[in-house]
Amino acid sequence: MGTTDYNLLHRRNRCYWVKTLVCPWYKHGLCTSPKLNEPTEVVTSPSRCLGNELDYKDCSFYIEPGSIEATSIKTRRDSRYMPKPKIYAPIHAVPQHIKIPCPFARIMETEDKIRVVYCEALARLVTRYEAELCSQSWRSCPYAEIASRVRTGV
Repeated sequence: MGTTDYNLLHRRNRCYWVKTLVCPWYKHGLCTSPKLNEPTEVVTSPSRCLGNELDYKDCSFYIEPGSIEATSIKTRRDSRYMPKPKIYAPIHAVPQHIKIPCPFARIMETEDKIRVVYCEALARLVTRYEAELCSQSWRSCPYAEIASRVRTGV
């Protein structure tokens, strides 16, 4: 076992080899735990969040990812706190004929029958210009490549 993959942890007069992992709820310096109303940096601690499994699993905001509790809390939180995207038609409206085969692009229609494109990789609406690029060059999109790697865990 290499010391780059494992850390020696001293706890209660005992030594443990523990795999160094980052808490699954730690993202870009914020705690995104479903137990929180919204992501925040207030509860983060690098020694706990970036340490090892024994440390971050002791955190009061930790829930096992994929558990029923985490899924139900996250679904409630996302539906309650997900802000509605602000649509500015001259920038965001896309033509009716546009087709985007990218798995991260969602073509949506507003109540006013305005078609817009939401990019899950960027987590935002894309402009008309970006939508045209997306429809033509989605296979070489760096955002889709990164999002695909995150989704598959590679």
